[in-house]
Amino acid sequence: MSLYEQLRRKNSSVSKWFRTYIKTRLAIKFVDKINDEINKYPIVISPNHTDYALAGTAFKYTFRWLHGPLTDNIVALSGAYFLPYKWDEAPYFVSRVIQEGNATQDLEKKAELSIILAWFDIFARWRKVVPPLQMLSEKQNGRNWKVAYPLVSPQLVDDVVQLAHGAIETWGSALNKPFIFNPIFTGSTTVGGADADWINQRRLYECKCTMNPQPFTKDTLLQALAYVLLDYDNEYAIKGLGWYYARRNVCVGYSLVKILRLLGLSTDLEELRYLFANRDYSGDLEPFTNKAKSRRRKRLEQENIQIREISMGAFDDWCKVHEIKIKETSVEWRPDNRRVITIYMRDDSIEKFLITL
Repeated sequence: MSLYEQLRRKNSSVSKWFRTYIKTRLAIKFVDKINDEINKYPIVISPNHTDYALAGTAFKYTFRWLHGPLTDNIVALSGAYFLPYKWDEAPYFVSRVIQEGNATQDLEKKAELSIILAWFDIFARWRKVVPPLQMLSEKQNGRNWKVAYPLVSPQLVDDVVQLAHGAIETWGSALNKPFIFNPIFTGSTTVGGADADWINQRRLYECKCTMNPQPFTKDTLLQALAYVLLDYDNEYAIKGLGWYYARRNVCVGYSLVKILRLLGLSTDLEELRYLFANRDYSGDLEPFTNKAKSRRRKRLEQENIQIREISMGAFDDWCKVHEIKIKETSVEWRPDNRRVITIYMRDDSIEKFLITL
């Protein structure tokens, strides 16, 4: 069950944890505060199409192209690997789309290519095959990415382009600052997978392209907070949370400490992560004493061990031979499209593997 689904289900461990530690009235007060800020800006509408979810997914790829070239480390490529069709060259197809986007400065062309990537992204995240992707798969044209162009809606392209122009105006010189796109956290696997949109200058951002007149919701708030809490090792050293509303051309955000205080939470992130990692909402968990903190720090220090570089087949064999008792695993995609798999054992030992596909 993904983080999104857990937040929507009242009886999930994530939902129960937030209900235990955050008072509803404080969360609603914060939500109303953010909506008041957002609603000062008019909605950027597109009367020529209604597929706002697809436009939003495509825009995020265009936004990344505004910052710089894409790598093969994107969700769309993973969608290409698992299509429910016999199309062995789909990953190569997606790679060529990425190359085309990297090679052009034409914003309209980037938007068009972003929409093609969005088809694969939506399948990877939701296992939903949008009609253009199904038609494209049925064509069985192997590596010829140009056959996708006639399937792209011109109205959708226009909408993504206008959102991109808004982003250029809103973000300005910040687009030249370092970004971490789709960060995955140590605890992501414990919630069935979770990746944020991006981190910029140590502030974690979620990008929304909704037409909702009250776009900021309690789930939007809790989703961003959950990402911070899933960063068990403080790898990203997040200092703030922000939300970019592309159809309002506005960013809103606060320091993490201020948000925690407004919600009545402890500002001790180490303690909050300890409680969240154990999904403690009963009060029976061992108190987060200095002794517990020391054990946790020792465990994190153990992670600075040498990574063993092996093939995927060798990794599978290692798991079988050792009959390991796994407490938790995490997977990190490197820029060279290889994976670092970290395994946390029940005896608190840690193994790391650099997987060569």
